Amino acid sequence: MRVGMDRRQRKLQEKRKKRELAKKRSRLEAASRPSEEQLWVRAGSRAPFGPCYISVGWDEPETPELVSLVVTRLLDGGDLLPHVLLLDRTCLGVKNAMLLAPMSDEELDELVEQVGLPHGGMEDCDALLAQSMVLHAVEYAAKLGFAPNPDYHQALLEPRPAELLATPWASIERPLYVPGPDDDFQRVVLQLRKAVGENFELGGLRADSEVAALEDEAPG
Repeated sequence: MRVGMDRRQRKLQEKRKKRELAKKRSRLEAASRPSEEQLWVRAGSRAPFGPCYISVGWDEPETPELVSLVVTRLLDGGDLLPHVLLLDRTCLGVKNAMLLAPMSDEELDELVEQVGLPHGGMEDCDALLAQSMVLHAVEYAAKLGFAPNPDYHQALLEPRPAELLATPWASIERPLYVPGPDDDFQRVVLQLRKAVGENFELGGLRADSEVAALEDEAPG
């Protein structure tokens, strides 16, 4: 009787081990499969550029406003893959980014209109201008120690042009940081000080109060 129970227990244990191994194998296979977003990026990086748009005021010489861009790739079948980017050209680089599902021309028109609302509109631009704006911003921010937003896909801006256009506010001598409402102000300022000492400027209504708070927290 005891021998029979031991056999049944061993069989049950073997079955449990097999189930656990099957579950583990299934999880590993799922983790190794590319996500839908990764598949879009792969397809987009091999496709030609579609229409590109930039927010009005990008060439304003007096004030370096944030710039929104919509960069598209024309996929097989005619759909457009849109990559939406928000640039801080004088400090953080690609401040925000979003990759959207492939869409029709009509859907893209609606998207561009929405993206342009905070800026007063968008205008057409060629791919070289879009690439130059983005890559200048990314490279300037990298020198200061800031990485692009994690949803930025550089593959959708490549291949890199042989020569970038000279765009406004690219690689300015003194970084200018204008804090936004969702920024980690302290982290950004500490990184700027690490990168360039006090050789940077702060702007915007939030800056004075934030600097005062930061100085209060500093050890005496």
